Amino acid sequence: MATAKKLPSGNYRVRVHIGKGKYKSFTAEKKADAEYAANLYLQTYKDKCTPSKITVGEAIDQYIESKNNILSPSTIRGYIVMRNNYLKSIIDKPLQKLTAQDVQEAINEEAKNHSPKSVKNIYGLLSTALKGHSIYFNIALPQKEKKSISIPTAEEIGKILKYVEGKEIELPILLSACLGLRRGEIAPLTYSDIDYQRKTIRISKSMVLNRDGEWITKTPKTYSSNRTLKIYDFILEKIQYREDHELPLISLTPNQISDEFSYILNRLGLPHFRFHDLRHYNASVMLSLNIPDKYAMERMGHSTNNMLKTVYQHTIQEKENSVDASLSNYFGTLFSSDGEP
Repeated sequence: MATAKKLPSGNYRVRVHIGKGKYKSFTAEKKADAEYAANLYLQTYKDKCTPSKITVGEAIDQYIESKNNILSPSTIRGYIVMRNNYLKSIIDKPLQKLTAQDVQEAINEEAKNHSPKSVKNIYGLLSTALKGHSIYFNIALPQKEKKSISIPTAEEIGKILKYVEGKEIELPILLSACLGLRRGEIAPLTYSDIDYQRKTIRISKSMVLNRDGEWITKTPKTYSSNRTLKIYDFILEKIQYREDHELPLISLTPNQISDEFSYILNRLGLPHFRFHDLRHYNASVMLSLNIPDKYAMERMGHSTNNMLKTVYQHTIQEKENSVDASLSNYFGTLFSSDGEP
């Protein structure tokens, strides 16, 4: 039972401890009112901190619903997919009976068939949902794997562009390989986003799947993704002027872009890489040309240079071969066959 103390002002105050050096104060003119407010809060707080009879799946559902109007529709959809397909061994288990061993075994099971990143995302959703019921576990996750990125060569991109010339998929490929646009940024583009006089393209929208699996257009996830880029003449020539500026540049959804791109690679007998890897190619070109990180970040729509440093920090194969050849030629000329200068 919380007890109020009289303040110099004449009011009464109750301080209640809510854990880890944190307190909450309740002040009122009457002692009984202050104590009532404090005790009501304590009861509510206690109920909130006591594991409920709901299941793990229901706890995740509650969390998803609480973020429905806050997080991106694509993020919500990803959460729903994880909730419906993973953690099968504990999804129907009541929170009251959930143990750290239960969670660890469920995570171990997911790690058998999924990447460390996917497992981390699955556990991230679970742990966040459990925190809402004051449940915390110390769970071991699989170690991160070094990501291997496939980057198409300039020769491969040349073959692709020759094959798709005049086709609808040509423009998305050019925009991704030469300007670094994401497929979700390309799909919602309209003629109003093209400034023919200034020769620029505005990226201010993103097409994503909502929780019902429908494609919708929304604002970019981050402020840095909203940007305007110079568009090269050879690309601008592919975009015929339209009086109706609200017409879309292409009729393809992001998934259709990827499917068409994959089909083209198979037809040409080229190594399989994702449409998104054209963006990696663009970033690698900028790095090989020593474009400062600041400008590369702005063009790619990144808010930090983490991606450039951890994912894109590699050179194109042709550049590596050129460097190797230059070094070999230099040292081969500098030193004689017997090792003497």
